[in-house]
Amino acid sequence: MKLKITLENVMFSFILYFQMIFMLSSVILPDMTNRIVLLFLFVLYFYFNKYVAVKSLSLFFISNFVLIFYTFYNIYNYHLAAVLHSDFYSFVLLMLVLLTYSNKDVVDRFTDFFYQHKKHFLYSVLIFFLLLLYSVLFQNGLHTGFGSRIPVLYGPYAVPHILAYGLLALYCASAILYGKYQDKIFLFLKVICVCCIIWTAARSAVLAIAILILGDFLSIQKISRKVIVASVVILGLLYIVFFTDLLINNPLIQKTLSALEQGSITNGRNRFAEIVLNYYNDSTSVWEKVFGTGMSSLRNILQANASVGVGIHAHNDYINSLCGYGLVGLVVFVICQLKPIKLYKKLIYIFLLEAFLFILS
Repeated sequence: MKLKITLENVMFSFILYFQMIFMLSSVILPDMTNRIVLLFLFVLYFYFNKYVAVKSLSLFFISNFVLIFYTFYNIYNYHLAAVLHSDFYSFVLLMLVLLTYSNKDVVDRFTDFFYQHKKHFLYSVLIFFLLLLYSVLFQNGLHTGFGSRIPVLYGPYAVPHILAYGLLALYCASAILYGKYQDKIFLFLKVICVCCIIWTAARSAVLAIAILILGDFLSIQKISRKVIVASVVILGLLYIVFFTDLLINNPLIQKTLSALEQGSITNGRNRFAEIVLNYYNDSTSVWEKVFGTGMSSLRNILQANASVGVGIHAHNDYINSLCGYGLVGLVVFVICQLKPIKLYKKLIYIFLLEAFLFILS
């Protein structure tokens, strides 16, 4: 059988193997991870224009104009490094993903492709978890800190959130395949993903996985099966409460309790947001309010502040968009976030999808 290489097959394959490729790069060649994301961005950009934007003249011109404008705006005001930084290209990538996968035809074709390549997905997930295990055993993939006495699962990444968000993607993929085939291997993968996400102690990811689990539960059609699932979950929780100490002795709870003791359950993120908003309101021109100060400027603001002293972002995508890319950037972000709701008919699933995206944002 001849292998037919098309832009769509390359795009879909990239998504299918992305978590494995990203993990492999992080373990073997960590300097290559950003280049892999950039490569994915370029593939997605051409795919978006060929299969999505081309169907709407207004979408084609508006999306490309905004992208080109912001690219040159950031280069002119904040130098080439501003657009080569992950702050910029990861924002562009997210917008293109949301726009591309709010197109029903694309979603349907990708779903068919995914079903046809379920074995490839299983192989890639197996390699992913083997690499994760390798990072734990040989690359210091467990770290203590942030108030947790129990080692937190980082894998090969600098922050555990990267691993947690990758696991969210694997959970979604496993849920889709389990819904189609009812194969227990996919149920097992979902359980493993949930356990590992909790182990990363990334609270945004834990809240997001809770929404996904609720969506999975609501999607069950048979009432009898819903009752069985609910009963098993309740009995499991009762066992954990009365016969184990897992509710206290886990990285997620210890990290949260430590943050509360220090006076901020968000580990200071509300303070970061306040500093950036104050700067946006009081120290930016009208032009900067509309088109942004650039993400490098945003990091410099927090680094210059005596209460922060580190060149980080606001840890809030809405505020990052507003300050970094202005009112236009915030509007683009919100519009793209709302785009996928047209794929759902039931209000409850629209609410869960937007809650999922809101929490991660």
